[in-house]
Amino acid sequence: MSEKWEWVTLDKLGNIEAGRQASKLDNSLFEGGNIPLIGGEEVSKSRFSVNPEVKKFYNLKGLRQSKLFSKGKILFIRSGNSAGDSSFLNFDSCLTQNLYSFSSFKEISDPKFVKYCFNFQNLKTKLIVLSKLQTAQPNLTLTKLFQVKFPKPPLDIQQKIGEILSRYDLILDNNEKQIQLLKNLKISLFKEWFVKLRFPDYESYSIRGGVTWRLKESQNRRNFKNS
Repeated sequence: MSEKWEWVTLDKLGNIEAGRQASKLDNSLFEGGNIPLIGGEEVSKSRFSVNPEVKKFYNLKGLRQSKLFSKGKILFIRSGNSAGDSSFLNFDSCLTQNLYSFSSFKEISDPKFVKYCFNFQNLKTKLIVLSKLQTAQPNLTLTKLFQVKFPKPPLDIQQKIGEILSRYDLILDNNEKQIQLLKNLKISLFKEWFVKLRFPDYESYSIRGGVTWRLKESQNRRNFKNS
């Protein structure tokens, strides 16, 4: 690796802050809410950016007992079997206490590059192993986290790497959305054709005893013919 590359702990690349949530999550914090509350599920189910299918939304009462984190940060899970999983936050949100937020130091690190460092298998394995030390349930404390060193190339290289990889992930995400739309269309057509029996040209058919018959003209008279 080039001499321009360094290996440093995460606190040398940016600020790390734990998510904050209300001590008791009762319904009064969510009624009529529109402020996303991101948890481990939205992070672990993502490819690059946070899964937009958020299940919980704070109202203003809930927000007052939490904190709003601005977009552009990296989120990673601190405890549980998904400890170390990460995602890019692309919309302002509140975070559960099971998440860490990482904010890049300006002119020091690129958030997209740091996100892909979490995906680097050797680094990810170290985080998983450390999270399981001296605890029944995996828990990635800051003390454990700072035992792992992250690559730090020059900022322009970080930005290029982060931009190129995130473009590929965006293409993959868009393709997966298209595939899901096609799957949903297929299911809808199946129900329309085989359950509701509204298949193409269904008006010219008759259903008798569960058998499809088609009305045809033959020798100037109309007969039902088994299709």
